[in-house]
Amino acid sequence: MQAVGGTSAGQVGTGGSTGGSGGTGATGGASGTTSGSGGTGAAGEGGTPGTGGGSGTAALGGHPAIAGSGGSGVSGGGGTPAAGGMTSLGGRPGMGGRAGSTATGGRSSMGGTGNGGAPAAGSGGSAGSGGDFAPCPATDPCKILPLGDSITFGIQYEGAYRVELFHKALADGKKITYVGSQTNGPSMVDNMPFPKSHEGHSGYTIDQMKPFAMTTDVPYMPNIITLHIGTNDTYGSTPSGAPMRLQALVDLITSTYPNTLLVVAKIVPYPSQAANVKLINDSIPDTVNSRAMQGKHVVMADCFTGFMTSSMLSSDSIHPNQTGYNFMGDQFYAVISKYLH
Repeated sequence: MQAVGGTSAGQVGTGGSTGGSGGTGATGGASGTTSGSGGTGAAGEGGTPGTGGGSGTAALGGHPAIAGSGGSGVSGGGGTPAAGGMTSLGGRPGMGGRAGSTATGGRSSMGGTGNGGAPAAGSGGSAGSGGDFAPCPATDPCKILPLGDSITFGIQYEGAYRVELFHKALADGKKITYVGSQTNGPSMVDNMPFPKSHEGHSGYTIDQMKPFAMTTDVPYMPNIITLHIGTNDTYGSTPSGAPMRLQALVDLITSTYPNTLLVVAKIVPYPSQAANVKLINDSIPDTVNSRAMQGKHVVMADCFTGFMTSSMLSSDSIHPNQTGYNFMGDQFYAVISKYLH
C-alpha cells in the first residue's frame, strides 16, 4: 500500500516568509521559502504562495516519499507560482519499492505559467518490454526473425505478412531487415530491395520450432522475433496440449535470446478447427503477461481479432490472402514500431 502524506501546509506571509513545518509529509512553503520536510509518507504538495512575494521564486514540491516494502512512492504536487514570480516546479518523483514494483512518479515536469507541473508516471522494474528496453540498434537496420509455419512462409501470397511489415516501416522512415535460412518474396517493395530471409516452414508444429529457437548462429541473431505458430497443432492427436507446448517454446526463445523482443501472435482463424484455435489463442495473453512480469521481453500481437474470414482467407480456408497478410503485417507493426529507428 502507498503511505499517505501529511496534510498541514505552511503559508507564506506578505513578503515571502518561511512556510511552517507540516506534520508527517508536511507540505513545503512557497515564494522563496524552503519546502517542509516530508515524512515516511507520500510527497507533500507544494505550498500556496503569498500574494506579496514580488519577484520571489516559485514553491518547490515536497521531498519524495520512500516506498515501504514493495510499495510505491508518489510524486509531490507542483506549487502555484507567486504573483510576478517564476513558474513553479513539479515535485520530485517517489522512490520505487523492491525490484519488480512500479514506482508512481518518474520525471518531474515543468508547469506552465501560473500552474504547477504534473509529475509523469515512471515505469516500474525491469519486467516486460517497457521502460528503457531498446532491442534495435540506433543506426543499423533492426533485424527481425519471422518464425513460424506456412503462414510465415507465405503460401497463397509470397512474402506473407513480411511484405506489409516492410512497407509500413519504409513509410515511417524506419530501417528493418529480415534474417533466417529461408528466402522468398518480391524483389522490390516501394522501389526498395525486399529482404527475403525468414524462418517459415510449411506444415511445422510448435515443437518443430525448437531447433530454430536454440541456435545463436550468425543467421539467427535477431533484434526482434515475430512468432506465429500453432495452426498445425489444431488438428492431430493432441491439440489440447498446444498451449503447454507454446509456453515451453516461449520460455526456450526468451532464454536463448534474453535481449531480443519476442512478439507472440494470436493465430489467424482456421474455420474447420475453430475450437482448437480458440484454445490456443485464449492461452496466449496469460503466457505473455506472466513471462513479462518475470522481466522477459515478450509482447503479444493480435492477428485474430478483426481478421475477417470472408475476405481475408484464401480459397483453401487456411492461409490468408493478400488482404489477410496485410492485416497481419499491420498488427505486428503496431506492436514493434516504437522500438524501430
